[in-house]
Amino acid sequence: MNRVPRAALWGGIVLLVFLGIFCGYRIFTTSSAFVEVAFLNVGQGDAFLLSHGSHQILIDTGKDGRALLTELGKRMAPWDRTIDAVLLTHSDEDHVGALPDLLDRYRVSLILSEEFSENTPLQEMLRAALTRHSVRRAAPRAGLSLKFGTVAQLEVVFPEEKFVAENEGRKETNETSVVARFRVHEDTFLFTGDLPKEELYLPEKAKEDIRVLKVAHHGSRFSTSALFLDRIKPEEAILSVGKNSYGHPSEEVVGRLHERGIRILRTDQQGTIVYRCPLLGERGCEYIDSYL
Repeated sequence: MNRVPRAALWGGIVLLVFLGIFCGYRIFTTSSAFVEVAFLNVGQGDAFLLSHGSHQILIDTGKDGRALLTELGKRMAPWDRTIDAVLLTHSDEDHVGALPDLLDRYRVSLILSEEFSENTPLQEMLRAALTRHSVRRAAPRAGLSLKFGTVAQLEVVFPEEKFVAENEGRKETNETSVVARFRVHEDTFLFTGDLPKEELYLPEKAKEDIRVLKVAHHGSRFSTSALFLDRIKPEEAILSVGKNSYGHPSEEVVGRLHERGIRILRTDQQGTIVYRCPLLGERGCEYIDSYL
């Protein structure tokens, strides 16, 4: 029997491993001709990844560091350990709790968040993580925008500086949740954090027709009113939710979505939910798959 030379054998193994990694990466990411919007399956919490080639923006981190890093590992190349910006909508643990684990694994250029000034174990941990990794922080205010190329843009639409000043010291963080819209060509995604009564707080320009709505507060009955849905007319609604004791999502919210023929996608049922948006041509964003 002919023996395969050892050098050739090891060379073949290395090649197969390289091809496996490369092909796996190609499955889970997009080229620079596309922007990808991924609603990550991180359990009861929020974490959303906007990707364009090797550039990424993360909105919230969820609570579970292991879950977040697992999902990012599926969507980013194994050699890519940088994230351009992380937008934190508010300081509840199910939105920011995994930040220290994220910073230990990835180099983040900019954190957009309120100051973590309270003397609670969570905020002390967050302050320590920002200091340890020397991450630059800025406050997200209405009008701030981050661009992907020439046709994709993430813009903060709430809160305005005046609202923050008038509500300084407010203990209910949900009512000061950052709201941002991500627009690619004519398609708009609206990320609402845990904001209640959106129709009262959001400015008129944030109430335009929306292609995809990230349902606020995991489907809490205090958000996503009939009035708000009738104003923004989303085609699809994403429920970022996991096992919980809060009754999320509420039957009232799910019912309002069904009554209006809005397609519902849930991370607890479908896993990570992915849209792919071409930057060239007139074709809009497409829901391409879910990954458990």
